[in-house]
Amino acid sequence: MECIQRGIMKHRELYKKVKKTMVYTKFYGIKNMIHRNFDKYQVNEQWYSTWFEQNKVTQEEIKIQKQQRFVYEPVISILVPVYNTPQKYLQQMIESVCEQTYDKWELCIANANPENLEVQIILDEYKKKDSRIKVVDVPENLGIAQNTNKAYEISTGQYIALLDHDDMLATNALYEVVRTINEKNKSEVIYTDEDKISENSNEHFQPNFKPEFNLDLLRANNYICHLFVFKRSLIKESEPFREEYNGAQDYDLILRCTEQAENIAHISKILYHWRMHRQSTADNPASKLYAYDAGERALQAHLKRCGEVGRIEKLDDLGFYKIIYESKDNKDLVTTVIKSDGEINYLKKCINSLKEMDYENLQIIVVDMGNQSSKVEKYYQFLEGQGIQVVKGQKDSFPATINIIKKQIKGEYILLLSQYIEFQGKKDLEQLLANCQREKIGVVGARSYYRNHTIRHAGIGIGGEKFSYRLFEGLPNMCKGYMHREALQQELSAVSMECMMLRKSLLEQIDGFDDKLGDEFAAIDFCLRVKEKQYRVLYVPTVVMRYNASYDKERIEAKNITIMMQRWKNIYENQYGYSS
Repeated sequence: MECIQRGIMKHRELYKKVKKTMVYTKFYGIKNMIHRNFDKYQVNEQWYSTWFEQNKVTQEEIKIQKQQRFVYEPVISILVPVYNTPQKYLQQMIESVCEQTYDKWELCIANANPENLEVQIILDEYKKKDSRIKVVDVPENLGIAQNTNKAYEISTGQYIALLDHDDMLATNALYEVVRTINEKNKSEVIYTDEDKISENSNEHFQPNFKPEFNLDLLRANNYICHLFVFKRSLIKESEPFREEYNGAQDYDLILRCTEQAENIAHISKILYHWRMHRQSTADNPASKLYAYDAGERALQAHLKRCGEVGRIEKLDDLGFYKIIYESKDNKDLVTTVIKSDGEINYLKKCINSLKEMDYENLQIIVVDMGNQSSKVEKYYQFLEGQGIQVVKGQKDSFPATINIIKKQIKGEYILLLSQYIEFQGKKDLEQLLANCQREKIGVVGARSYYRNHTIRHAGIGIGGEKFSYRLFEGLPNMCKGYMHREALQQELSAVSMECMMLRKSLLEQIDGFDDKLGDEFAAIDFCLRVKEKQYRVLYVPTVVMRYNASYDKERIEAKNITIMMQRWKNIYENQYGYSS
C-alpha cells in the first residue's frame, strides 16, 4: 500500500512539472523556455540548503536578541491580507511573527472571507492568545490592494512591514530591521534578502541575494520585493495601496517610498521565506498576468513623477521590464575615441558600425597604439581624408592618451571604444547617450559577446584575489545570469573601457584616468572616483556589441592589484560580489 501511495505522489509531482512547463512554454516560447531552465540551474540548490542551515540564527543568538534593547524601539505594524488561506500556511505565518526576537510589533490582519470558518477559528484563537494580533473582517473580497488598506487602517506602528498570508519571517527578521534603523540614521526604507520555501516548509531554495539600493534595477524588476519595511510618515495617503495597481500594488508602493526616502537600507541576510505552491506567483508567474500589466502602469507613473521620459517594454520573462529613455537633445556632439592596435579589418567594422547609427553628430578620433605597417599607415591617411582624426598613442597607454588629448575632444560626451567592438543596433549610440544625459549618471557601459556567442562583458564586480572580475564572462550568450542580472539595466561598480560613455565635464572634474594602472584598472578606478562624486555608473544590456577578436585578457600586474586593494580598501572589503 505504501509503495502505491509513493507511486501516486511521484506521478502527481511529474504532472505538476509537466503542466507548469507547458504554461511557461505557452507564454515564453520554446527557445526562451530552454533559456529560462538553463539559468535556473545556475544556482546550486544543494549548496544553498547547506549554507542556509549553517547561517540561520542560532538558539544562543535568539536568547541574546530577546534581551537586547535599542535606543529607538519603534512599533512595527505587519500588514497581512487574508483570503481563504490554507490552514497550515496561515498558522505557520502567524507563528513566524509570534516567534520574533524583537517584541514591539503588531500583526494587522484583514480577513476578506470571514465566512470561511476554519480561517475565522484560527484567527480568533490567536487574537485571544496575543493582544498584538489584530483582525478586521472585510465583508467581501475587495482585491489585494483594498484588503491591505483595511489592515493598514487598524495599524498604529511607526514602521509598516508587508507579509503575504502564506509566507514566513525568519525569527530574527524584525530584530535585524530595528538594529538597522538604529545603526543607519533611522532608515526610512529597509529591505532584506529572501528565499523560497517548499509547500511542506522543509526545503529552502532559490535564494535572492540583493544589492544595495539600485534604482535602475528596481525599474527593471521589483528586486526589493520581500521583506519590505517603510516609515509610516513617507506615505501621506490614508490608503497607501492603490486599487488601480492590483497585483503590483507593492511595486507601486515601493517605487513611491523610495522616491521620498532619504535613507534606504539593505540588510544582506535571508529574513523572508516566500511560499512556493501551485497558486503562488513565486512558483507560477503566469498565474497572475494582470499583475505585470499593473506593474508596467506603476512604472510609467513613477517615471512621470520623477520627470523622466521613456518607453517601457516588457521583457520575455514575466515581471521584467526595459525602459527606452528619450534623449534630452539628440544634437549633442559625441566624441568617439577608438583604441587601435593596427588591426585594419576590425577597425573598419568598428567604424562602419558607428557610421550606420541613426545618430549623426559624431566626432571620431582613432588612437594609434603602435604595431604600424605601411598598409596601416595608408589606411589611417584614408580615414583622415574622411574627416576622422588619427592621433599617436602616448606613453604606450590608452588612458594616458585620453588625458593628453582632452583639448581635441569637442563633444560634451565621450565614447571610448576598442577597435574590436562592433555595434549591433542602429539606436545603440542614442541609447547610451540618453542614459548618460540622465541626472547624476556619470558613466554608461554596454554588453558584449565573443564570436563564439559567449559573454565577454556584462559589467565589472569588485572582489576576488585580483580585486575585480568581469560579470558572467564566458557563459553562453543566452544566459541571463543570476536573478536575470545579466539582462537587466542597473547600476554597477564599474564598466570596461572597451565601451564606456562618460561626461567630458567629469573627465576634467576628477582629473582624468590614472594612466599607470593599465586599461582595465584605469577604467575601474575612474568609475569608483565617479561614484565618490555621487554620480552613478550604469550597465545598459540593451546595447549589445560583438567583440570580434578571440578571447584575450589584459595582463594584470601584481603591483597594480596591490595599489587598487589599498586605494579602494573599504569598497573591496565591504562590497564583495557585484552589488553597488
